[in-house]
Amino acid sequence: MEKGTNDTKEFKQTRLIIVLIAIIVILVFALGFILGTKNSNTEKTFNSNKTEEKEHESTIEPKSDEKPMENNQKELAYGVLESNGKRDTVNITLNGKNNTLLLENNKKENGVIKFGNTNIDLMVKFGAGPNIVYDTTHKLNYNVVIGEDNKEYLVVSYGESLQQYLLILNDNANIIGQYSTHYTNTKFYSEDDDCFVYNDNDEILYKVSGNEVFFYKYKEGSFSKNSNDQGYVILEEVLIKINNNKVSENTTGNTINSHVGQCS
Repeated sequence: MEKGTNDTKEFKQTRLIIVLIAIIVILVFALGFILGTKNSNTEKTFNSNKTEEKEHESTIEPKSDEKPMENNQKELAYGVLESNGKRDTVNITLNGKNNTLLLENNKKENGVIKFGNTNIDLMVKFGAGPNIVYDTTHKLNYNVVIGEDNKEYLVVSYGESLQQYLLILNDNANIIGQYSTHYTNTKFYSEDDDCFVYNDNDEILYKVSGNEVFFYKYKEGSFSKNSNDQGYVILEEVLIKINNNKVSENTTGNTINSHVGQCS
């Protein structure tokens, strides 16, 4: 009888252990299900909040002083045209208007520089022998810049040594600014001389850096001459500002000593 009683106790203990294990397994699965559901809901809520934030951000207009200027978002045209008897051209768009910049040095005294229908060849034909200037320049630089009015303008610069020129044109291909080393009706030796200014080092007197345009121009009243009647002047650098199809200047303080010559 004792043996039967012990077997019964062991059976009851074994059954109790099985029941406890089953309960533990059920609790573990239940806990895992609850945690998984909670994490899923949390992730959904997080993603939903992010979506709402993005939608909210897309509906917010930037402040007026934070809006980027449309012209500054695209690369502005610049480059060089070169001609050695053949035409070289480039299409340039200013504020949505397209015109062709053309350079032709044809070695026949009738070379041409044009933007649209505007002739911008200012080269003076003069001289004799190997130094005669009988055609236009063989190379020019072009730069599209943004004016203070946030509009696009074209700067064309060319020449070296004695003859150097810088022109500013608007989107109607009109010249609104003109600078050169050739001065007419200017008081040098007499009241209305027609002369060139130049320097011994053949320095280039024009420069375009980003949207900033510079030129060294004759400083009024700086003319003087030595005992051999050689004329000297001071050239001062000006920063050219463009606004509403007009140009203005500010001096930078930089100067170059120069000569006056080739007067007529």
